Amino acid sequence: NRGGGGGGRDNRGGDAHGGGEHDEEPLTYKQFTLQQLPDDVTPGEAERRYDEYKDLHAEQFRKKHFTERYKHDPKLRALHDPRMLEEPMRTRAEAAADAARDFHADLASGALALPEPAAA
Repeated sequence: NRGGGGGGRDNRGGDAHGGGEHDEEPLTYKQFTLQQLPDDVTPGEAERRYDEYKDLHAEQFRKKHFTERYKHDPKLRALHDPRMLEEPMRTRAEAAADAARDFHADLASGALALPEPAAA
């Protein structure tokens, strides 16, 4: 029975192709089918379950290497804090209003040289 034990091997250290309990790389499709699936699984079911395994592995990787490591980092929290966007957005809106006022003043005073309308 291949269903989940890896044939009794102690694979805690993993191997060059990944797949050990503490490895960073997911199992290959071949390793997954041999180690994690029963012998009577259909090819379609094996593919579906391998896709689920890869998604789960990716989520666990992200959680381990990003969420848990950086979630309390004050610099990163400040960088992504939505409240910190208020000041840059206010500054941008003020700059846009100033540019619009300047454009309107130049247009009204005739300082802008506008091209002649095209003849129809």
